[in-house]
Amino acid sequence: MHALPEANVQSLLDAMAEVHTVLGQHHTTDVYKAALAIELELRQIPYQREAPLPVWYRGERLGTNQPVSFLCFGSVLLEPKARAITATDETNLMNVVRGTRSRVALLASFGGDALQVRRIRSQGLVSSVDTLTSVEPQPSSSDDPVLPM
Repeated sequence: MHALPEANVQSLLDAMAEVHTVLGQHHTTDVYKAALAIELELRQIPYQREAPLPVWYRGERLGTNQPVSFLCFGSVLLEPKARAITATDETNLMNVVRGTRSRVALLASFGGDALQVRRIRSQGLVSSVDTLTSVEPQPSSSDDPVLPM
């Protein structure tokens, strides 16, 4: 797989920020996944939901697949969470990245006042995690009407 262009990462960050801005916090992960799928479609970002990726062990492909929430641009894994990101979440996704021979994954938390996104990069057995953004909600640019409660 080739390196993911930063423009693609920024496109995904923008899509996630819009979902967080429109929905806010306190929804389930399934709600964020559904909204994110709509936002990716609107932005014409190529993706697969619940993409089954092959898993490798010592150079051998295992007879099973690892599902990921989103596979975007054919190469980046995207895992949204409705709660704060934990060290266990990072470790689990890091293991998925390595086992599937992926290079980049984004782990996003929609559960706080601000969107939190961590990028996990892997080259063989060496992995790194960095925080990409903490985006405060902004007024939505959406044309959707606000419905009364």
